[in-house]
Amino acid sequence: MPCVVFDCNIYLQAAASSDGPAFACMEMAERSRFILVISGDILVEVRSILTHQAVQKKFPGLNDNVAKKLMRTNLKPAYSFEKR
Repeated sequence: MPCVVFDCNIYLQAAASSDGPAFACMEMAERSRFILVISGDILVEVRSILTHQAVQKKFPGLNDNVAKKLMRTNLKPAYSFEKR
């Protein structure tokens, strides 16, 4: 099974629109079509961006609840790694 790393932009685009390719990638991760790999640094950046007031203002469909749900739902199948 292939391993995939999503950067912060994928999470932001998926949160902003359920019609785009980023959201489709998130759905594929939920269905375990690949192994999602994430680092602590990416996780911190994603949380920061998705909960930032200026970002949420630009994307009206994005709020703290949507951000939390996206993070909780899509990180369950993830494999986490840290730098050594």
